[in-house]
Amino acid sequence: WYPRIPYDLINTVYDVYLTSTETSYVVGDNGVILKTTNKGMKWIAQNSKTQNRLYSVWFTDSLNGVACGKNGVITRTTNAGGNWTIVNSNTTEDLNSVQFVGSDIGYISGNSGLILKTTDKGVTWEIMTTNISKDLKAVFFSTQNIGYACGKNGTILRTSTGGEAWENMTSGTHFNLNSLFFTDELTGYVVGDTG
Repeated sequence: WYPRIPYDLINTVYDVYLTSTETSYVVGDNGVILKTTNKGMKWIAQNSKTQNRLYSVWFTDSLNGVACGKNGVITRTTNAGGNWTIVNSNTTEDLNSVQFVGSDIGYISGNSGLILKTTDKGVTWEIMTTNISKDLKAVFFSTQNIGYACGKNGTILRTSTGGEAWENMTSGTHFNLNSLFFTDELTGYVVGDTG
């Protein structure tokens, strides 16, 4: 492994998203968004319109992307990062993870049991009811309707209604769960603290 991001540009990077084999975006401290179009040989800083820490970024295609982070910040681009615009999240909770299912429908997980949903490419966001107060660190949808979220104290939530209703699942652990991924509707993996 070789460092590719100049140390003077960023202290901590939290997420990366590749839109092609050449083009990638990273997000991190102080609202930093960096973009490369040459496999990481050169990184260009973009104006995210925020100083808040950004935890997660997702692109639905080569042009349209959303990043989210601290204090409820959501910023989006429709021109491959040429411009980023802050949109209303309706919350000040930290937003930890974003994922889209197709080009229009997306989800964000956040602190205090927060799940947000968009059906218009991230222009507007609606708060979903989860009936929990634990921080949710990641969200992943295997289909348009079936999705999962994970977080503090072994929390795993599942929806089969596109986020309209969430059920609490038994994870078998009390350790924090930080990320999850599904290969299909039935097979998924969750990782967390202490391995």
